[in-house]
Amino acid sequence: MADNQRLYNILGVSPDASDRDIKKAYRKLAMKYHPDVNKDPDAEEKFKEINLAHETLSNPERRKLYDKYGEAALDPNFNEDLYNQFGQAGFGGGSYGGGQSFNFEDLFGGSGASGFSGFGGSGGGFNFEDLFGSGSGFGGGARRHEYPARGEDRHGSITVDFMEAVKGSTQSITFSVTEPDASGNYVTRPITLEVKVPAGIKDGQKIRIPGKGEPGIYGGAPGDLYLEVKVRPDKTFTREDNDIIVEVPVDAIAAALGTTVDVPTLDGTVTMKVPAGIQSGQRLRLKGKGITTSKGTGDEKVRIRITVPKDLTPEQKDLLEKFQATRQQA
Repeated sequence: MADNQRLYNILGVSPDASDRDIKKAYRKLAMKYHPDVNKDPDAEEKFKEINLAHETLSNPERRKLYDKYGEAALDPNFNEDLYNQFGQAGFGGGSYGGGQSFNFEDLFGGSGASGFSGFGGSGGGFNFEDLFGSGSGFGGGARRHEYPARGEDRHGSITVDFMEAVKGSTQSITFSVTEPDASGNYVTRPITLEVKVPAGIKDGQKIRIPGKGEPGIYGGAPGDLYLEVKVRPDKTFTREDNDIIVEVPVDAIAAALGTTVDVPTLDGTVTMKVPAGIQSGQRLRLKGKGITTSKGTGDEKVRIRITVPKDLTPEQKDLLEKFQATRQQA
């Protein structure tokens, strides 16, 4: 059975770990054991092992080979076809293909053409590096690269007033981050940022702040900060896409006869004509008085709420009774 657990153990993840889990584990360990921050004598070797594990398991093809063939697949010149043909015993006179004995002369056609005279014999003897390169597992150490890794994104939220979301604003936010210091010790410190809230942003939308996420590893770029915007409800206005909804009370008598009313808008109060006979719940439109975004400007929709007078004088009540009588006669 292939030994295919060691790299997962190095990162402290299970063999069924996701790509995100592997990347997260690598970042955490690399920040801890990077030679620039960890001066322990064993840190550099540990960092190389972490790097090798990440290189292998973050690459889908290399991870697939490692899961299947284990440590043998770590050789940079590993060839799956040759491995399956010659078996795990390799090129050492071992068994392959059902127990048959392998001889290098069968491969090179005798010592004449290849100059083969054993593992290190004289007279132009065969060298594994001639066949597999100096980086192979035969006579040379496997090359290990230290690739930069982008930092993880941070996520948070910010709460703004309705008008701040409509008009845009600048908000100051403070949050805590935990990062290694120059000695490799993890410390928690506050970070304060000035965040520009774009005009017209909706509740639930996110603001992206480039480069304010987790730091990168080995020269990698930092991640980004994503802030979800939460908008406080307003007492006067509600929002429908880019339109503004506002409710305006109109006296029942005035509504029957027609009138004008003062209407609050995002830019102040305007006077609007109310046609005679308007019904409660009907909407009137103020074009271009809604929210402005990059996609355009919405309208303001004025919802009429009919109110009935409660403080009638005797004379007014008498007039209404006479009016009611004439309606009944009609």
